[in-house]
Amino acid sequence: MAERQALLNINTLMKRIKNIYPDARFEIIMDGLLFNDLFNIPDTQVITYEQDIQTLCQDLEHIKVIPFRDILKDRGQNYKELRAAIDQNPNTIKQPPADKLDLLKQRIALEINDQNPSNNVELEKITSRLLKRDQGMLAFLDTSGNTENHG
Repeated sequence: MAERQALLNINTLMKRIKNIYPDARFEIIMDGLLFNDLFNIPDTQVITYEQDIQTLCQDLEHIKVIPFRDILKDRGQNYKELRAAIDQNPNTIKQPPADKLDLLKQRIALEINDQNPSNNVELEKITSRLLKRDQGMLAFLDTSGNTENHG
């Protein structure tokens, strides 16, 4: 599994970094439950993937995996409520530079198997919601504190 090899490489890198910076840490925040519905991926599939990644990291002492839903639960919230709150927030989305936005649209087009991404209303809608959720999650983390107390 490619994920395991990547995690082993990160763990080795973190071991070396900790020799110089003992307080360094590597945390993976699994945020798939904020975005999966945009791509029609069931919550159960995302949760299973999160659990698989956690299992892959059990013996890796320099990597900590944190499901975003656990961060929310620690703060008395859940991912479905946060998704809805972000989607209903009328604040405008800060648009990334055009080249990065085009790359994002290309990636989304691949995910939704869109053969003709130009002038596609569905692609624009998903891109807009994805950007809004990403920025909403970052704002939540910024105003709610860090993940240090989690786990």
